[in-house]
Amino acid sequence: MKQLDPETLLLKLNSGKGIREDELFQVLSLLKVASTNGSEIPLDELYTWILVIGRAKHTAAAKLLESFLSSQDPETVSLVIQILCEEWGNTEEHMEHLLRIALGAAWDHDGDAQRTSLRILGEHLRERIKKNSKALSALDKQITKMLLEIVFDTEEERQTRQSGYYALLRASGKEWETIPSEFARLDLSEGSQDLDWQVIEQFQSLSSSSFSAASEPLSSPPRSSRASARVSPGTK
Repeated sequence: MKQLDPETLLLKLNSGKGIREDELFQVLSLLKVASTNGSEIPLDELYTWILVIGRAKHTAAAKLLESFLSSQDPETVSLVIQILCEEWGNTEEHMEHLLRIALGAAWDHDGDAQRTSLRILGEHLRERIKKNSKALSALDKQITKMLLEIVFDTEEERQTRQSGYYALLRASGKEWETIPSEFARLDLSEGSQDLDWQVIEQFQSLSSSSFSAASEPLSSPPRSSRASARVSPGTK
């Protein structure tokens, strides 16, 4: 059987061409072995194989891709949640993973996977609010509360806090072109003129409305536990 080149397959998919069934089978077989027995494949090559499945829109491989969320490689985890949630539209099915990653993990040294999760949570809230902002679930309100806490957590990395803020801006209905560049250095302190306080107050109100201790629990640690969650080697 001819050895497949991931870059060649990716080029075909990016140019609008499909890949053959036998090629797809080989890619899936390779990823199954990598997910069950550990992988000797270089991480950059594994990343490309996963990207091939995503671009091929082979949604039947969702469970297989989900297995790589335990890889503890930030780039791989970021790619997988982008494919599962943003490209394939399965955010709610993977909410537990998103919440855990959004709270930070020891293996996510630069916060790449965390910031990807925050962006996806912002898009999730955006869609929920579009449907009916007055009928947000208890979980959605707790997600909103978590984003607000991240934005104003002075012990959190600035980029992560800013990503939480951008997630709130997107959830409020703002378009990306009206949102500051990710390279901007916003003043995130209380009363800052860099922040849209109308949006902040909107979500403070949403997160507290009809909220009680008996509400549906968030499946990840609360704000007070974020620091310990970040240094725990078992956090995913």
